[in-house]
Amino acid sequence: MNNKTNLQKIHRISAIGIGVFSLAHIFNHVLAAHSIELHIAVMNTLRVVYYYPVIEVLLVISIIIQAFTGVQLYRKNRKHLHSSIAKLQAYSGLYLAFFLVAHTTATIGGNWFFQIDTNFYFGAATVNIFPYILFFVPYYFLAVTSFFTHIACGLSKYVAKSQNLKTAHRFVYASMTFGAITAIVILLAFSGILYEFELPEAYINLYP
Repeated sequence: MNNKTNLQKIHRISAIGIGVFSLAHIFNHVLAAHSIELHIAVMNTLRVVYYYPVIEVLLVISIIIQAFTGVQLYRKNRKHLHSSIAKLQAYSGLYLAFFLVAHTTATIGGNWFFQIDTNFYFGAATVNIFPYILFFVPYYFLAVTSFFTHIACGLSKYVAKSQNLKTAHRFVYASMTFGAITAIVILLAFSGILYEFELPEAYINLYP
């Protein structure tokens, strides 16, 4: 088994836990479109699982491994990215590597350094305070869109085998569209467009 195959195997294994967590996390954020109360109630339930010390540590380790192996696989494959699906998989993966590390660092920093609850208002502050919204709106939009795109690209080879290449392409583009729509719904809720809310002073003060 060569080094590339080893990297792919490790990358896929680490992706399992991250994928389950991310789907639950994104679903939780979508619930904010209904209300902040529902979003926070579900978040507190999920936290019982992913804030359990062993699971939290394993999740952070998986994110580091996922980001590292993803970048290494891109370096090894970048000269062979000829198809549109291969390019989408590589570029969405690179963005996810950046986002996972950045978002995890910010969340840990909020919890441990700033001693603040990284709940709805922690995320909402980033897309409600100017000029930070100029960075964070595309930051979150690309993260959710890239997540569904990257998964679809990975599964597309199985779709192509069972159906055909054209169906595989449709599957990827449909997943990308679904991801974009999901991202828009989340951003509409967190930015205060769906309903009004006030940011607590503690969260406003995080941003000079």
